[in-house]
Amino acid sequence: MPQKLNFLFWNINQKPLLDHVKNLVDQEQIDILILAENRISVADWLNTLNQPKTNFFYQSFSNCDRISIFTRFDSQYLTVINESKHFTIQKLQTPTMAEPILLMALHLPSQSHYDDSNQMFESPTFRSELKAVERQENISKTVIVGDFNMNPFQAGMIAAQGFHGVMDSKIALKQKRIIKEREYSYFYNPMWNFMGDYRETAGTYYYRKSVPVNYFWNTFDQVLISPELIPSFDKTSLNIITQNQISSFLKENGTIDDKISDHLPIRFTLNL
Repeated sequence: MPQKLNFLFWNINQKPLLDHVKNLVDQEQIDILILAENRISVADWLNTLNQPKTNFFYQSFSNCDRISIFTRFDSQYLTVINESKHFTIQKLQTPTMAEPILLMALHLPSQSHYDDSNQMFESPTFRSELKAVERQENISKTVIVGDFNMNPFQAGMIAAQGFHGVMDSKIALKQKRIIKEREYSYFYNPMWNFMGDYRETAGTYYYRKSVPVNYFWNTFDQVLISPELIPSFDKTSLNIITQNQISSFLKENGTIDDKISDHLPIRFTLNL
């Protein structure tokens, strides 16, 4: 039987969201919790996550201070392979998994410091780091999750030399394409489905500025799935979460309540 793993990612904007996150972890039955911009101590997290009973959450060892990871299983099953200031790449294999996968959790530079051009040129660097680990570990099943600080349609996300995230899983299942005699592997980016007002929210981050080009809603928080992992990805599980049992994360006008955080969390499931 495949092992069902529920993931939650949230950029908590340095806010003291222990109770909100704990409520979401219980509500969504989360197995792997990934946080960006966390300033709460590991001890406080473990004390909160293990109430009222011990759920055996551990923080995987990491020197990437932009990302914090807690799991419902022992940290020995999540091994750091490579990391930097902006990302951590870890090998995940629990006793019930037939083979390992790679988890890349990231928080890329903000658009307040990097414009579209800078992000486009920087994305291939992060992708190259991941490719090197995939070759080193001989693993092609990879999931990338985090705050990319780019929308799915921006060049750094869709360029072949960058993350190469396509909106159609059928295209991604072709695995790669050739441009000028060079091969570029795909990622499937299901977050394309969450842009626009067909759902409760039109993105994961809201920003309004008095400039000619303003998207208002942005989908910065994303998950990318490698072609080999698409059969394990439960499309119906992917969701932008707008509330928990404590409160809504949205204001009455439908924008994000930044008293809680300036980002909305995302959750998804892999059947491994």
